[in-house]
Formats: sequence, C-alpha cells, structure tokens
Amino acid sequence: MFKFLYPAIVMFMINVLYVSAVEGQQTSLSHAECYDNSIQVSCPFPRDYFPGIDFSGRAPDDYSFTRLAHGGVELEDDALHADYGGPWIMTRDNSTGLVWEVKTADNKYDKYSYDQAVFWAERIDLGGYSDWRIPSAGELFSLVDKSRHAPAIDEKWFPNTLPENYWSSSADPFDYGGIWRIRFGSGIVLFTYNRSAAYYVRAVRFDDR
Repeated sequence: MFKFLYPAIVMFMINVLYVSAVEGQQTSLSHAECYDNSIQVSCPFPRDYFPGIDFSGRAPDDYSFTRLAHGGVELEDDALHADYGGPWIMTRDNSTGLVWEVKTADNKYDKYSYDQAVFWAERIDLGGYSDWRIPSAGELFSLVDKSRHAPAIDEKWFPNTLPENYWSSSADPFDYGGIWRIRFGSGIVLFTYNRSAAYYVRAVRFDDR
C-alpha cells in the first residue's frame, strides 16, 4: 500500500523544501544545499551552471554589473533610471553574461501565476530585444547578495526589487509539476506546487554581443 501513498507523502514533504546557502559575505551556487525536511535532495541548478565561474568565492565586492540603455548601449554607473527620465532600463551581469530587466515604479508590483509569467516574459519587447524569458533558479539565485536583507540584492543595480517571491523556470526534481521560487527577503530558494500562486517575475536574456 505504501507505494500508492508515496507520491502523496513526497508532495506533502516537499512543501517545505528550501535552499540553505553559505552564510556570510558571499553568495554560493557551488555550496548551495537543497533539503526536503532533513533529507538532502538534488538542487534545481547544477553546481557548474556557469563554467569557469566560482560562485563559492563571489563576495559582494566581486560582483560586476553594467547599466544598459536601449539596444544594449553601455551607460555610466551613475546613469539615471527610467523612473527619473533616464535611459537605464537593463542591467548586465558581467560575470555571467546575463542581461536582466530592471523593474520600474510602474511594474514592480505586477504579479503573475506561473503560466502567466511565462507568457508575459516571452512576449515583452524591452530594450529592442524580444528573446526574454523567466530565469532558471540558478540564474536567479546568482543575483542574491547574502550581505543584504529585504531585499537580498544590490539595489544600486536592481532597484524596485521587493523582498518577496520571484518565479524561476526550474521544475521540481520529482516531476510533480511544482516550481522553484526565490524569496528576495532573505535570498532563499523555496518550492511551490501551486502554479496558480501570484508571484513576481524578473525577465532575463543572454547578452548576444
């Protein structure tokens, strides 16, 4: 009889899945550990997601970002945000090559179900680009700055970030239809089976230059 109950038991236990990252002045993909209660499970992102980049030693001073305008034009570090009439609408992570949407006062409170988030991200036209998508858990987690709290991200480069849940595109390892999310209040990775839940989303694309 247990074999018939096992899926339900797993689904119940997975509701408390989270990621415990190395604390202190660093964000670590290589040291991230994922748990189902006290049982360690596979993380939603591979340990070597970005070849040649060691996130285990990525201290806040090692983060390297560039503000971008329409068309990917590089801006000065003090370029004005679009909220203030400036050209800054995207941020590139120079370590990963990922280009991130920068939230505005107009859209920072927009929330979506998972399917709505996928639909929205794949159809926005930002900065002259149309290849935006929802980030994987590993990509989104790479923005977490554990030296900061509520939000656990550097707002110099990512203003209008709320200390709330943001969708990733990474599914659960047991293939029961759940999705990982990151809570930017403390920078932990959590799990939900409720794909209809309303969470925030930040679009991403690869720098193709």
